[in-house]
Amino acid sequence: MKKDLAIKKTLAREEVEEMYSKIFRLSPVSLTLAGIDDGVLVEANKAFEEITGYAVAETLGKTAHDLNLYPDPRERDRLLKIMEKEGKVRHGEMHLRHKSGDSRIVLISAEPMTINNKKYVISAAEDITERKLLEEELLKSSSDRYKALFLSSRDAVMTLEPPSWRFTSGNPATIKMFATKSEGDFLTYEPWRLSPERQPDGSSSTKKAKAMIDKAMREGFNLFEWTHKRANGEEFMAEVQLSKVEQNGKTYLHALVRDITERKKMEEKLKEYEEEKFKVIFDGARDGMALADVETKRFFLGNTAFCSMLGYSLEEIKKLGVQDIHPKKDLPRVLDQFDKQMRGEVKVAENLPVIRKDGTIFYADISSSLVAFNGKKYLLGVFRDITERNEAEKKRKESLAELEKMNKLMIGRELKMVELKKEIEKLKKKLS
Repeated sequence: MKKDLAIKKTLAREEVEEMYSKIFRLSPVSLTLAGIDDGVLVEANKAFEEITGYAVAETLGKTAHDLNLYPDPRERDRLLKIMEKEGKVRHGEMHLRHKSGDSRIVLISAEPMTINNKKYVISAAEDITERKLLEEELLKSSSDRYKALFLSSRDAVMTLEPPSWRFTSGNPATIKMFATKSEGDFLTYEPWRLSPERQPDGSSSTKKAKAMIDKAMREGFNLFEWTHKRANGEEFMAEVQLSKVEQNGKTYLHALVRDITERKKMEEKLKEYEEEKFKVIFDGARDGMALADVETKRFFLGNTAFCSMLGYSLEEIKKLGVQDIHPKKDLPRVLDQFDKQMRGEVKVAENLPVIRKDGTIFYADISSSLVAFNGKKYLLGVFRDITERNEAEKKRKESLAELEKMNKLMIGRELKMVELKKEIEKLKKKLS
């Protein structure tokens, strides 16, 4: 039975890794995997070749510094600091040097991950050079060059004017993206009419669209993700960039919209892979393992061993917090250890009492580490039941005490024998 379970877990892990490999290779988004400490590239996909000009085989085993990819290495250091602080990077703008020597502008999203106890960073890069050129030309003038870029851009490019905020222009990519009959047809819409009634966060598209427009007008720029709807009713995920333009005494908004449906699917698949891989390792561990929210101290997840150890189902575990599985009188010490582990001051909280569902108590050593899961920080606790160890230690101490007692008795007896011999010798002398 145990052998069958081990085989199933091995097969599950292999299937997950094969799925991840396919997603990684086929993604239209540039993906790389590099060591956090040394920056050495261990994996890259075809889309990375298109952005950098380097064949994957040329890059593996080398660092971005070796390939001279960063015109300013401080940009990478800045993104790593953001990732260290926030657990991830989303849409960080930076420059990359193409193999030809040309400079490219990309949006980077990155998250740390651990493979075989080594820390890596997985990065997704999107080339926005063309978009930035459009912006620059727009700000300079309405020249023929801008018109050429406007018409040939693969991104949807449009303008909106107050006070109605109807569209006043749309390039061919816009007409195709929103499935309208013509530019004239497209211009009859307001932004919120090309959106579902509500956005994924539950807010009204009409109200939120106006809020996004207000922010762009107030701050001069606004980049955000948005669920749009084509004229045929089909919904799609988009990245929208609004830029405020003041030209010839007139103020309006310039909008760039990119369909990111494939990118979002890729991100979801990667997230599913990370979760699946984590769960395979997590659930297969012999020690009890649990994830606790660092802010609320409530459990987010517990593995099979942890549930069995405490006598709860997983659903019951999710309703509990750290304070619910320890005796009240020991809570000050337990919570102090939790906070110290969270700050990295203590790695193992030793000999802590833990209450099972049936009220019985066992003792555990709890080692921990901070982990990011779905972009949120948790404390991963590994519970090792030390009841048997404590019992063995107790018996060892009892045996030592018994030996000490016997030793004292033996020493006492020896001393008495010495005294007795002395007395006998005295008697012999008297008799002689």
